[in-house]
Amino acid sequence: MNSKIRNATDNWHEEQMKVEKLSKLVQELRSNLPEQSFQARLIELTKQNSILDINLLRLTRKYQTLAEQEDLLRREYHNREADLGEKDRFV
Repeated sequence: MNSKIRNATDNWHEEQMKVEKLSKLVQELRSNLPEQSFQARLIELTKQNSILDINLLRLTRKYQTLAEQEDLLRREYHNREADLGEKDRFV
């Protein structure tokens, strides 16, 4: 339960940091660029951010899948080793 609360607070802090960074970026862009250029730049950065988030999710899923497969393979290997050890005892 404590770990879930800790994870939730960590996620909340990460999201707060993202919001702060984005608001700073918006302020910087507004001060340096004309309105049309600002909107185009903001749209482009939003697209890039979305793509990076999607890529992160995909990589996370791939990593989790590979970690589960590795765990399964290790279990199978150790089970076979144990079976072979038992067969050697009886032979």
